[in-house]
Amino acid sequence: MDSPGRTVSAALAGDPPVVRLVRGSAVPDNFWTALPVRLGARSRRYDSATLQVPIEGFLAARAWLRAHCISYSVSITFDDGLRALLQRAVDEHDEVARLTSSQERPHPTTGPADRRAGRFVRALREFQRRDLEKLLALSHGANFSVPGAGKTAVAYATYEAERQRGRVDRLLIIGPISSFDAWRSEAVTCFGELPSIQRYSDAIGWDTEVLLVNYQRLTDVHLPALARWAMAGRTHLI
Repeated sequence: MDSPGRTVSAALAGDPPVVRLVRGSAVPDNFWTALPVRLGARSRRYDSATLQVPIEGFLAARAWLRAHCISYSVSITFDDGLRALLQRAVDEHDEVARLTSSQERPHPTTGPADRRAGRFVRALREFQRRDLEKLLALSHGANFSVPGAGKTAVAYATYEAERQRGRVDRLLIIGPISSFDAWRSEAVTCFGELPSIQRYSDAIGWDTEVLLVNYQRLTDVHLPALARWAMAGRTHLI
């Protein structure tokens, strides 16, 4: 039976949420001091009994963490929110593995963007329709095509299809400033009814549907405002 003192409690906490780890009284020092660097903890005070870990860092290191726990005979307890998040990560990993290992194309999409319904009016080429089908079959996807292959148009088609399904209602695009002109110009050719597009400065318009943010803005100064905007609706992140 696991010793309660040799247990780390893990739970989702905060706004925006992070993974909060609380150290049990008998958790070895060598176990605990390895966590901040490997998990990307925001606080690296080795003498602290609590760590705040970004969700993405925790998920990325979960295989290492499992092996680390086995090595030191430490157990971890999860709250319901974090347990559901971990299960979703496993399901999505299996989903990607299944689709990438199969030579079959996904079932044809029935989303509005594929039928050029909704606001999306641009005709897609066959390979773009193929990419759209793959992306709509995934919970999360990536498109690694050569420059000029129409990735931006496919991204807008994916967003509009998901919007018509009722799964999202706003779009957050994080990228280099040099890409912003393409996102704006492609929107004009892709949409019959142009969504409200804004480049983020220090405030976000109440009617903004598509928000463009450059990497340098992802600091502690701006992240709370961006997170509040993203969490106020059903946000598609690119």
